[in-house]
Amino acid sequence: MTTPFSHNVPSPSNSGFEVGVQVIDRQVRFSQCIVWDLLEDFYRKQGINAWKSIPYGITNTVAIADTYAQLFANWLADHVGQLDKNHPIYAIEAAAGVGQFGYFFVRQLQHYLAADKRLVDLNVITVITDFAQSIIDEWQHNEKLAPFIKRGQLDIALFSPEYDQSLCLQHANKTLKPDDFVNPCLVIGNYFFDSLRQDFFKIIDHRLHEVRVNTYRHVDTQGYNKPLSIASLMIDECPLPLDTDAVAQYYPNPVHNHILAQWAKDWEHHAFELPVGAFQVIENLRRLTNDNLLLLMTDKGDVHPGIVKRFNHRVLDKHGEGFSFPVNFLAIQQLAEAHGGHVLLTHDEHLRLRTCWMDFSPMARQEGHGHNTTAFFERYLQETNLLNQVFSVYRWLTRANTAMAQPKDPNTLANDEQDDVFMDFVGILQLCQYDPWALQLIDCYIGELALTNSFRKHLLFNCMQRVEANLYPSRNHIESYFLLATLYKLLDRYEDALRVINELLAAEPDHVDGLLLKANLYHHLGNPSVIEVYHQCLQAMAADNPMRHDVENMITMLTAAMADMPEMADSPKNA
Repeated sequence: MTTPFSHNVPSPSNSGFEVGVQVIDRQVRFSQCIVWDLLEDFYRKQGINAWKSIPYGITNTVAIADTYAQLFANWLADHVGQLDKNHPIYAIEAAAGVGQFGYFFVRQLQHYLAADKRLVDLNVITVITDFAQSIIDEWQHNEKLAPFIKRGQLDIALFSPEYDQSLCLQHANKTLKPDDFVNPCLVIGNYFFDSLRQDFFKIIDHRLHEVRVNTYRHVDTQGYNKPLSIASLMIDECPLPLDTDAVAQYYPNPVHNHILAQWAKDWEHHAFELPVGAFQVIENLRRLTNDNLLLLMTDKGDVHPGIVKRFNHRVLDKHGEGFSFPVNFLAIQQLAEAHGGHVLLTHDEHLRLRTCWMDFSPMARQEGHGHNTTAFFERYLQETNLLNQVFSVYRWLTRANTAMAQPKDPNTLANDEQDDVFMDFVGILQLCQYDPWALQLIDCYIGELALTNSFRKHLLFNCMQRVEANLYPSRNHIESYFLLATLYKLLDRYEDALRVINELLAAEPDHVDGLLLKANLYHHLGNPSVIEVYHQCLQAMAADNPMRHDVENMITMLTAAMADMPEMADSPKNA
């Protein structure tokens, strides 16, 4: 496929670079560098085999497909009186890959349509699409898809949502053009927008800079003619200043330039990305559907300017010869709203996955439209957020199955591993609605939590407060009290930890670990009763407990210290 950004690999031109370096791109926009062509090439050549190295399980689950189907069914119910039942309603999945999500989605959607008498007469056709012909050929022989194709509920199409102006249905033998979308058309993009072209910018000294990039690879004397690969490429950034006139004309589309200008003005001292590939997809889909577009997407990304990742080549999340990139959902929301679209977007800062619903249809401009749609989104995607819960469980179970070893010291984990452990820990608690018992299920990972910044500490503290609100003095929760106090101590919230541990000891006075933790907290708080608590520990310990010697030594040390500091012995007790 020829795109506006297609490359011819240059002959070596290494001015400014050391010998043994082959320069591919020199000071080009990131959206125009070679990595995007290599990525498209990878998917096209590998076809269905690409997913041997590309993760897809989490966005292809029954739970996520069911949530999408329910959301769409709610939208149909909201607007059923305005739909033309003489024409089909299309639900198109872009970049459907293995087809697993499409299968679950059409199955669940047809179930909800049949169960609702308001919707039973609607002709809703799901269309799974991809731009690789070999994938289309695979679907044609898929026994799971066949029954839905036979009933006319599912079709297949070769389609690139970035560039194609029409869509040819393989089984209906019909080419869809703008006039064919009499009813609004749903387009689904799961883990798709994170593989589309992006540009990068920085605000340096209150002035906007575009981030141009050099791409190159290290080669030996025989290596210049070897095929390029994403894994072998290095990317360096080169910020270049932009004046106001340059910003106003940076892109051919004035709406895109307006969004760029807003970021330059509003988010000083930040680096940010603009998802120009996503912009292009949305604009193209709006044209294709005659502005009768519904768009539903889930991806990794950001909705708060302050946490949009600064660009460097390590931000690329590589999967073999594929890669993905966090999506700037705030910019996508700005684009949709600039075109009069109605946007629903998950906003919690700690979410791994963002879900965005965009309605560009004429119904979106009607007052009070979409009540059921909004209510469902807020309940199941914003509040309980099933997609992120499933994602965390998936990753957690994967880690448990592949790494049953002892917890690691957080200082030995790479930054991305620390992020994985911390965010999954929080996600599991959210999944269990902050049930204290959940702490007992994941307590072995407490030692791996790396609280390296104030955001993580604040987030964990909020989670612990929610867990504490659900504590109940039953046998089932005894260890949860202890674990919660341990986490408060990890956060340096000693008074909170002491409050919880006292509640534990009120229910079980001889809880040895609880007594040891209380003594440790007293030590931190300078409470002279620490010696008394250590004596209680000795009384509760079994005679063969290996920690008895350590406790006795601690009592001796503290007694000697208090003898040298009589004012400490006279200080008030902090129970």
